[in-house]
Amino acid sequence: MADDLEAFLKRAAARRAQQRKSSARPPQPRPATAPPVRTSPPPVRAESIPPRMRTPPPADVDRQFARRSHQMEVETEQLGRDVEQEDIRLEAHMHDTFDHRVGELDEDAGFAGDLGSTTPKRDDVSLDLIALLRNPASIRNAVLLSEILQRPEHRW
Repeated sequence: MADDLEAFLKRAAARRAQQRKSSARPPQPRPATAPPVRTSPPPVRAESIPPRMRTPPPADVDRQFARRSHQMEVETEQLGRDVEQEDIRLEAHMHDTFDHRVGELDEDAGFAGDLGSTTPKRDDVSLDLIALLRNPASIRNAVLLSEILQRPEHRW
């Protein structure tokens, strides 16, 4: 194995020496004159243009272009009017929804000032709680709600 290693090292040293010799060659001299630099493209000769491109476009192309551009103008104006109408409707909706003074709700909202009559009696609340505790689904919901609302920091 030592002989294989020595042979490998000799071959590697020979390759390195050969690479040094090849890189030590003097660089090839460049030609003294460089090719001229063109600043504009060469002229196009009529023979190089395909025959179908030499003729002007037919007159109906201009008419189609004019008709389509007029149609686009009409559609753009209509779109602008539609956007304006939607802006007006949105503004009116915003005013209807949010223009009121805080604390001044409508009478038909259910808060007419007789809050005392809508509060349940103590017996009604206890009966409702007893009914909830007898139902397994409501107990499961109560446990889930408790887990959501109370952070379980004691388990961390």
